[in-house]
Amino acid sequence: METSLNLDKIEQRAWTAYFEDGLVDICLGLLLLGGGIRMLADNVWYNFIVLAGVLILAAGKRLVTFPRLGRVKFGPSRRIRNRKVLLIGAAAMIATFVLLVFALMGKAPSRTVTAPVFGFGFILLFGLIAYFTEFNRLYFYAFLTGVTWYLIELRDNSVGPVASVIAGCIALGIGIIMLGRFIRRYPVLGREEADDRS
Repeated sequence: METSLNLDKIEQRAWTAYFEDGLVDICLGLLLLGGGIRMLADNVWYNFIVLAGVLILAAGKRLVTFPRLGRVKFGPSRRIRNRKVLLIGAAAMIATFVLLVFALMGKAPSRTVTAPVFGFGFILLFGLIAYFTEFNRLYFYAFLTGVTWYLIELRDNSVGPVASVIAGCIALGIGIIMLGRFIRRYPVLGREEADDRS
């Protein structure tokens, strides 16, 4: 029993370490920043900032995180929690698609309805993901994103996009600081160490 608890603690520490690199923060920051600038400038080219966030997350995990932490094979309980996150993400995508279809058909509800739906929806979505992944900073980003999208939907002016840019800068700043700390804290693993953790 004690051995099982120790293994659970080791797995928990390993899982938590994967979020110490700040790459998710940087990705979310660029998504919010790029989206806000895109709306302010009304220029589709700024969507590349959003794309950069996704690419940095994928490349950073491969080039920065895995060489330092290795690739850990997590147990059944962690895999079940991760599947729940995927299901939540899939449900959110379906809901967004349905709203888009209604908007294209000219049957979208008024802003006073969509604003709280989007605002609370993002808080609930990110909050559930934070709970199942045990990524506690995501609760903060859930609040930032929810407030931002509430303002974007409710106000037909620059308030929402500016809020998105500010929120993006906050997340991006946190991510950059954490990435620097992560690189200093964890040296690159030797080949034998990486094999032991895989």
